[in-house]
Formats: sequence, structure tokens, C-alpha cells
Amino acid sequence: MLNEEQARVFGEIKDWLDDPGKKVFALSGAFSTGKRRILSIAKDEFSKRNKRILLLAPNACIAHRYTVFCDESRDSRSIYSWLYTKEPEIKSGKRLYRIKQDEDTPDKDLIIIVESHLLGNSRFETGTRIYGSGYILNDFIESFNDKQGSRGFQRLPKILLIGDPYQITVGEKERSLLQCQIFKEQNIDCILTELHTQVKGDSADVECLAFQLDLIEKIRSRIFVQLPICQQGTIQTIRKGKYVDRIAESLDQWPRITYLLRSTNIEAQSANRSFRKKYFKADRFNKLVPGDIVDVRNPVLDLSTFRPQIYRGTEQQSCLIRESKRIHHCNFARVISSGEIYEESIRLRGRNTPISVKLANAEIEFAYGTTAAILYLPDFLSSPRPELMQDQAVALWVLARREADNILTEQKSELDLIKQKLDEMGTDPEVRKHLAALQRLKGDKRKRKTKSEHTRTEEEIAEHEKALRPYRKQQELYKQKKLCYRKMHDALIKESRYMNAARLRYAYSLTVHRAQRLKPFPRVLLDGKSAPNTDNPATDSYFRFLYTATTCTSRELQIVNYPKLTPLSKTRWVFENVRTLPITFKLRLHYQQDRIPDESVPLPDGFNSSEPKLMALLLTVQELTSDIGTGWCIESIRPLQYMERYSLSSTKGKVTVDFSYNNKYEVSISRVRVKDGPPELEREIRQLLVTPVIFKEKRIADAVEILKHHFSKRDWTILSADEHKYRVYLIVEHDAGKIKLEVDVPTDASSSKKGVISRIQVAQADSVETLDQFKIDFSYG
Repeated sequence: MLNEEQARVFGEIKDWLDDPGKKVFALSGAFSTGKRRILSIAKDEFSKRNKRILLLAPNACIAHRYTVFCDESRDSRSIYSWLYTKEPEIKSGKRLYRIKQDEDTPDKDLIIIVESHLLGNSRFETGTRIYGSGYILNDFIESFNDKQGSRGFQRLPKILLIGDPYQITVGEKERSLLQCQIFKEQNIDCILTELHTQVKGDSADVECLAFQLDLIEKIRSRIFVQLPICQQGTIQTIRKGKYVDRIAESLDQWPRITYLLRSTNIEAQSANRSFRKKYFKADRFNKLVPGDIVDVRNPVLDLSTFRPQIYRGTEQQSCLIRESKRIHHCNFARVISSGEIYEESIRLRGRNTPISVKLANAEIEFAYGTTAAILYLPDFLSSPRPELMQDQAVALWVLARREADNILTEQKSELDLIKQKLDEMGTDPEVRKHLAALQRLKGDKRKRKTKSEHTRTEEEIAEHEKALRPYRKQQELYKQKKLCYRKMHDALIKESRYMNAARLRYAYSLTVHRAQRLKPFPRVLLDGKSAPNTDNPATDSYFRFLYTATTCTSRELQIVNYPKLTPLSKTRWVFENVRTLPITFKLRLHYQQDRIPDESVPLPDGFNSSEPKLMALLLTVQELTSDIGTGWCIESIRPLQYMERYSLSSTKGKVTVDFSYNNKYEVSISRVRVKDGPPELEREIRQLLVTPVIFKEKRIADAVEILKHHFSKRDWTILSADEHKYRVYLIVEHDAGKIKLEVDVPTDASSSKKGVISRIQVAQADSVETLDQFKIDFSYG
């Protein structure tokens, strides 16, 4: 069942399907907002409309998790495997995958791209691979242009994007596919909608959802002044020590349960190095040892089944038989055994020194029980970032080419013999005579001649070609054999153990970027010290980093090095140059200056109603003093210069109250005098006229509320607040006396950098003893 918001969005999707002008629908939502639920129900709607679902994902691991949403005729796959050719070209030692055209009729397909926030248009190229132009979103759009090159995008099918707008993205978040910027640039109409309500489900813990919601609201408002408080349940903060050591000891447990996540590859590798040195006594970081757990980053060959063979068929055909099992990446594996590292060196034309690449063999096992023999790259394993140097990529390609040359020695010799025979035939005088005659006749044929001359030329060409039949047959044989040889040679290079050498990374510690592409882990230990691009927690980047980490666990998140970020964590407290004088102040009466009477209100004697703000003051005083049980009423008002003197009476007695005001009509209670009755009436009236502060700026109000709560913990009370543009003056009271404070409150735009309250200056104190008490209570914030 869908809730109200989900049902509304599902209705929008159905309307979108009916609208031929709108090609793209982007459905965004945070964790557990019901995106998968909507997709599950929408699947039936797609079937009714004969829309075959093509589901694409940023990688094969994510695609596999969504196969349940595909119909029987279409599987889910990586956008790379769908968009680019399966057989790459080899260019400068790199595999170049060109854009391919989908064979299916686009207008009968609905393309769904899940986790689309993980697809960006930043240039992507590895040390061994290039995909199309290097800009995947440009290539995706380009693939729908017609063969004539028209940019009308008539072939563009309906595209449904699904993703999380609050997770960290690849490149600029504004350029992620979920934001539809790439479509807007091509004037392709898009609909963008967001699910806002998180729903508790089997995989959604209430505590985790509350933690996420706090982060989400800060990201939406772009005010980063306070991190969520961990309730020490599903999400905990922990300190370094024995408890963290016990958790760390479980990082090598197999199958995996606990994962350490850090912000960058360099930090993750540092943690991997320290862990292996401490628990495996491993001195060599580039060599695997039995028990090591690794992350397989690329599809690799199981060398125990790798037997490249050449099958000889007809005279014109030969083909490569690949008897090998391919291990898919996105899997974790444990090392059973590892061989010694060896080095392959090659010399390249134009290089003074040889280039080399280190290699090693290992046997690994997977959590589901299978084992494999692999060749891995020690330098990739130990490098700070998961990158292969260009020289190493070239070396691997040259080694693969040499290996292919050795396998195809017999075929190359056969091809050379055919070429030699063809060259010998080409030196025969008769053959050369006929070839020269053909060249001359074909040149004459292009000249303007009569019909009879043209016919005679064609007959002469035919006679010469007849004489060249043995030579032409040898040419064709060489062409076929050469083409076949190239195909076999390219296939052997592509399937070479060198080109498919395993890119492994230690898996004790991963980055959050890597983890968000994998299935959520049962337990995550997060180093919360910094985000990938900043160590300032008061930033959009850090809040997204922390939120993304919460989506990487299915059970428990424990955070070490959790930053302290509160509204007061950046506040500078100043206790110097304090005046020591008794503090006196007039109690402010706060009122809404734009109040107007709801109906005809009887006016007291002497009241001048020409000023609307004084009318608003009268309404406020009447409201405060005429509550049931007080018995007070306003008898008269005497206008004075910048003052209104109210005479009030009740069965208890009579009092006068002087309300002074400035040119902004900000009102203070100057004096209360008892005209008739006991002295306690003054205190009673003052208590009746206490009003909450009305702030003009919300940020000032929020700052005072924060201080009110903070001061109350140490028995200080705010007596008055005087608001200015970027500052508020407070008078606070304790049993020891009163303190006057200058509180600087930055604008919302700079609050993430400076804090909600940037400075608190003690301006005045009743006495030295009062100041000392305030210092004791707040010297440490």
C-alpha cells in the first residue's frame, strides 16, 4: 500500500506516461521514503501500457539488486555495459569502448535509471579504459540521435530517474543525472518531484530515521550549525580505546560483518596498512598474505580454468576458444595463498629506460564458497589511490601482445608464407603487365567517351582480370587470413591474463564513496573526522558525507572522532575589559505594533487614538491586565512627552504606570506607583506586564533561545534582551548578581562558518564576585 504522498507521486508518473511531450521524470527521495515501493507498484502499470522495462544502474552491483523490477525479457544492467560496445578497441595500451546503438525499438521501452545521483558528467577515464568521449551523460544523450545526426532526439524513450538527492555525488552535485541538468541543456522537458516523508519499515530503524531527518533538514535549509545527537542505540558515538580495538579486531572476520569507512582513499589505505601490520605482522604492503581480505575492483579471469586455444576450422576460418571462468567485481574475497612478486620489464621505442610492472599470483575464496586462481597487480593494491599508472597500463598491453604473438606463431608463419607467395606473384612480368594495363584502363574509363568506347574498355578490363585470377585469389586468401589473424590477436590480448590482471584493494577499510555502491553492511565503524573534501563539519559536504554513511549500514553505525558542532561550539567568549557597576534597566514591554482593534473598543479618558502604535499598546495592556481574576481596568491615560501614564484600578486599590517609548515606539516600564492600596500591588502589576520578547529577526530569536537554555543549566536567567541588527544585548541574573552581555549573531549566510553566535562579550557586571561566578560557569563555553 502507498501512503498519501506516494500515491500522489504515482499518479504523477501515470500522467507523465500519458504526456508525449515530457520525456524525463526524476523521482528523488531520501532513504526509506518509498522509492522502491512506488517502483514495485508502477511495474504493473508499465506492463499494462506494454512498456518493456530496461533498468540501468551506475554499476553491475547496484543493477543486480534491482533485477526483481525487470520483466522476463529484459534484465537489469550497468549503464556502461548497455551504452558501450562489448568488444573494445586497443588504443595506446588502453581499451576504448565506443558508443553502441541499442537494437530494440526505443519507443516501446521505458528506461529506468536507479541510484542516478551516482552518475555525473565529470570526465571519467582509468589507466586502462576509456568509455566513449569520457563524459558518460553526453554519450547517453548522443546515443539517441538518429543515424543522420539530427539532434531532435526523436528516438529518446521515456526515462525514469530514481535517486537520493542528499547523498554524496560523483563530481558536482548540480551536474548529477538526478538533477536533469544534462536534459535541460538539450531543451528536453523534465518533471522533477521529491518524496519528503520517511516511512519506518523492516529496514528502517526509528532512531536512524530521526538521525537522517535531522541531517536532511540541515542540508535543505543550508544551515550547518549543529550535528545530530547520537542516542547511543543503532547509531553510537564511541571513543578511541579498548572498545574500538575490539571492533577493529573483527575487521578480518570472514564472512564480513564489520567494515571501517573513511573519507578518502589515502586515509582508508593508511588504516589498511596499520591494521595489517598490527594483526597480520605484514611488513610488505604490496604483497598479499593468507587471511587478507580484498575488494575485487574489476572482472578478472580464473586462471585455473584459463586455457586459450586456437580452433582450426575451414581454410578461411579460425577462432579463439575461451575456456575461462570470469570473476565479477564488487565481491569481497579472502586470500588462501599468495606467490612471490615478480617483475616484467619491456623496452619501448623512444624510451631510454625500460618500463616495468610488478605481478603476483594468488588463490582466493569468496563468501559463497568458490575459489579462483588469479594474477594481481601489487602496485595497484598498495597505491594511495585505486589507480594504475599509464606506463604500467602500456606495459601490460605490450606483454599481452607478446603473449598473443607467441600463441599465434604458427598462424603468423602461415600468414607470412601467403604474403611471400603474393609478393612473388606480384613481381611476375605478366602479372605486372596486366596490373599496369588495368590501372591505365581504369583511368581512361573516367574520361568522357562514346558508348562504344566505354564498352570496349569494359571488355579489355575483363580480359586482364581473367588473366589475373590466380593473383586475385591469392590476394583474397591473404586478406581473409590477415583479418582472421587480427581478430584472433585482438581476442587473445583482450582475454590475456595481463589485461585482466586483478585490481585488488584491501577491504578492511573502504571509503564511503565505495561503500555507497555496495550492498549495505551489517555493522559500520565510521571515522567521522572529516568529509572527502573538507575537515570542517559545518559544511554541506560533511552533512552529506555523514548522511551517506548512515545508508551504508543495515544494522549498526558506530562513529569515532565525531566532531563537536553545536550552536555555541564556534562561539568566542570574552571576559576582558569588563565594567564593574550596578546594573539597572527598564523592563521592556513587547507588543505587536501593527495590532488593530477587532471591534469597537471603549477608549479610556485622555487617550489620543491618532497614533496606531499607541492603540496597539493600549490593546496589549488591556489584554494583560484584564484577564479573569485580576480585576484591573484602565481608568484613564495621560499623554506626556514620549510617555503614556496609565491609571489602573481594582477592588484592591489604584496604581499608575508610566510607559516610556522612543521614536521607534519601543516601550519600557519606567515606573509603577501605588496610589491606593498595599505596596505589594506594584509587584503584582509588574508581573502582569511581563511579556515575551518579540524579535524582528528569527536568527536573533533563535540565538537568545539557545542562550536561555544554556544559561539555565547553571542557574542564570535572562531578564531582558535588546535587539540590534547583528547584535543583541542581554542582561542575565544569578543569585550572585547581574551581568550585561554583548552577543554577536552572524547572518544566516555566514552562520555555518562563524556559528549561530560568533562572540559573547561580558560588558558589565554588578560586582567582581558576580563576574567571577560567570567566569567559573562559562569559561569553557
